[in-house]
Order: sequence, then C-alpha cells, then structure tokens
Amino acid sequence: MIVQGANDPRVTSGEAEQVIDALRAARVPYEYLLFENEGHGIAKPANRLRFCQAAERFLACYLGGLAE
Repeated sequence: MIVQGANDPRVTSGEAEQVIDALRAARVPYEYLLFENEGHGIAKPANRLRFCQAAERFLACYLGGLAE
C-alpha cells in the first residue's frame, strides 16, 4: 500500500510512481491512495478515516482476518 499526499515536499508523487512502476513490473499487488489536499502526512480527519479503512482492508486481504 502506497499512501501519498499530493503536496508532499519531502516525498514527491514522482517517487511514489517509481515504486508503483516497480511493483507493476514485478506483478506485485498494491493499492495507491493519493490525497490531493495533504502534504507529508495525513492530517485531515476525513482523509485519516479513508486511509484507516483502506489500510484495514489491505491488511485483511494480504494478512488474513476480517475488515469492518
């Protein structure tokens, strides 16, 4: 799972896309969340909720278990 803030000054979306390209080339499943209104962290409550929901589903899928 790759989570990116579009306004991140430390880790640019280009760097995230390099990781995605490598995962695609290796045929590794991934999920990419891009938050247009975030920087280097997920600060807004609605975005945090969306991230937590997606992370729970992603981890349940690849580690087993339930997601609510």
